[in-house]
Amino acid sequence: MNNIIGSFNNSKLSGNVAVQSSNVHQTQNNGSNDDLQNAFKELEELIRKIQDETVKEQAEMNSEILREAIQNDDTTKTGKVLKFLVGALGAVQPIITIAQLAGIPVPNIPSP
Repeated sequence: MNNIIGSFNNSKLSGNVAVQSSNVHQTQNNGSNDDLQNAFKELEELIRKIQDETVKEQAEMNSEILREAIQNDDTTKTGKVLKFLVGALGAVQPIITIAQLAGIPVPNIPSP
């Protein structure tokens, strides 16, 4: 049995808040769905500009896998797919935005 002492009345909690309690699930929204959709549109535009057809096809597939991973809250898969896309495109703004909105670190640019 838990004993809760004190009150949070008139408190302003924001940002990365963690309060010990039972049966609590916290989520934090770092941006809107519109921001995410716009980042994916920008990513698709950059992918279309890739000259190497094989790299372009792989980037297109990875973009779709990334979208599904984010929808399923699969941060492990999201991180892996972002690494592939950084390898193909570099750390471009849409990838940075998608990583931030997904709440994961931006992958490093691979060394040549």
